[in-house]
Amino acid sequence: MIFLYTFLVIIFVVVILLFCPVFVHISFKEFLSVNIKFLFFSLYPLQKKELKKIEKDAKVLKKDIKINKFAKKLGIIKERGLSGFLNLLKQLIKIVKDFAGKIHIRSFYLNLLVAEDDAAQTAISYGKVSAFVNYAKLILLRNVDESKYHILIAPGFRESESKVNFSFKLYFFPISMLVTALISIYRLAKGGHFNTKTTERV
Repeated sequence: MIFLYTFLVIIFVVVILLFCPVFVHISFKEFLSVNIKFLFFSLYPLQKKELKKIEKDAKVLKKDIKINKFAKKLGIIKERGLSGFLNLLKQLIKIVKDFAGKIHIRSFYLNLLVAEDDAAQTAISYGKVSAFVNYAKLILLRNVDESKYHILIAPGFRESESKVNFSFKLYFFPISMLVTALISIYRLAKGGHFNTKTTERV
């Protein structure tokens, strides 16, 4: 009986934890920073120790003919400047699309100065970046109240380099992610069954 009670208590605690929100804060200024909070715990997955581990894994897999996911991940993490921010924005769009309705956005802050070597190139880059950010806004902030986001993009004709100040806060519930995963597995399993019945010969 004691074992049964212990098991039920563990199940109850796990269920309660699944209904507790996970908060994520992603920022990009000079480099990418991620902070994950769950209850009283905080995690910074992009600290030096984690980056060194990813670098080590990337070197081990360097000779592999297959796509080196660790090296790709490291490239995204270490990439800086305007190109690094745009790459980050692409990844965020992909994540939000994959988990539509499961991710809740708390705030979105972007101050972006687009600058190139000359005025003509700056104007071209400014147009392209503005179009891409507007597209990202449609995907990421479709159902988000205007008071929760701030977007300012400006051309820096007198500046020598682009400047990015970006902050993105979101939260999700583990239970919703788990349910989505189970539904996907069920659909995959259901779609994998084939009709093995053979027709009778006349």
